[in-house]
Amino acid sequence: MKKDIEYDFVLFENHFWSYHHYIDLMNIAKMLDYNGFSVAIANYADENVYCKNDKFPIIEIPNRYKRPNRNFCINPKNKINSFLLRILFEFQQFRYSIYFLKQIKGLGKNYYAGSFSLELSLAFVTGTKHKSNFFFWGLRSYNLTNFRHHLLENPVIGMKAILFNVSFKKKNKLNFFVSNEFIKEEFIKLGINSTKIIVRPERTIDKLPDLNMNKLSDNFNLLTIGLIRRDKRLEFSLNAFNLLNNSDMTFTIAGRNAQEKYEHELLKIITDKNNIIRKNYFLDRDEFNKLIEECHFLVLCDKEQLSTVTNGTMMEALLLNRPIIVPDYLPYNYYVKKYGVGYLFNPTDLSSLISQINQAKETGVEPFLPLLKEFQKTLLFDISANKFNQDIKHVLSGSC
Repeated sequence: MKKDIEYDFVLFENHFWSYHHYIDLMNIAKMLDYNGFSVAIANYADENVYCKNDKFPIIEIPNRYKRPNRNFCINPKNKINSFLLRILFEFQQFRYSIYFLKQIKGLGKNYYAGSFSLELSLAFVTGTKHKSNFFFWGLRSYNLTNFRHHLLENPVIGMKAILFNVSFKKKNKLNFFVSNEFIKEEFIKLGINSTKIIVRPERTIDKLPDLNMNKLSDNFNLLTIGLIRRDKRLEFSLNAFNLLNNSDMTFTIAGRNAQEKYEHELLKIITDKNNIIRKNYFLDRDEFNKLIEECHFLVLCDKEQLSTVTNGTMMEALLLNRPIIVPDYLPYNYYVKKYGVGYLFNPTDLSSLISQINQAKETGVEPFLPLLKEFQKTLLFDISANKFNQDIKHVLSGSC
């Protein structure tokens, strides 16, 4: 492949199975462009579908290997099956990724390689001879620690966690973007140099959004939305909803469930409940936004993780002027306590969630609108981009 063009940044997303990660990619691309960096997008998997933008060229990167198939790893039959399937997937992904990296060498002075998790191919940290900076979105810090937990889950995953830990500590060219100061502090405590970590908001906006109050559902409507998995604890919120006097309210659960067994468990709770709406499929951007605008409150019951997590769905709701009902731990309680944009419940107490849903129904959306506006002002694009520019230039000057 001819490499006669060098951009300041070439961006791509290694987590090709989640549309929402491409939103983050485009947000970073716009910030870089705003600050004068030349930007291009490389097509690792689905960038040519989800990252179409007249401003940024999308460079097709031919690959001699088939796109890796992650789906067969999702529901293993047992521990041995899980181990063998993971080895096969890692092999597929490594050869696909290493060939891609060879093809893009020289295209950029710096690269954004997408989301960092234990699904990331080892090729991106151990198999490349690139001298450029690589940036990853650090979703959560526990991917660099808790080795015993990862090893018990799957020895392949555990060994990757150990290798990633060593690589990100020792290699100066491997850097992180993180969504908030809590996550940054956790990475620092694990031994990652603070000069390699840049805080960038989960989402930004060009202007304060419309209230869209006319789009609210006629009935009081709760919503949980996004990729459904067991860690979201839908059974907890469903059981709470079923104990409510809910004849004049609805609960919409929207998003594909990749875990068939978990979906069956949820359907047993939902059976014959006309005011619970289940949409088990991938949502495009228009329907995703529409469902948020129709709801009165977004409900999140996510299991507390081993480290602070980021939640793009929560941010989407707040930016579309919809308050939240969330568990009382970081990062959720930070936004509710500081900006007053919703209600907190005790994540171990079903009655606490029931009480907060009743309170939310009584107050409605309108009292939260001024508070949501104040929060949204902190995410205006020019403010976020200017801070991002200062931080990234500091990192780049130290890596020269």
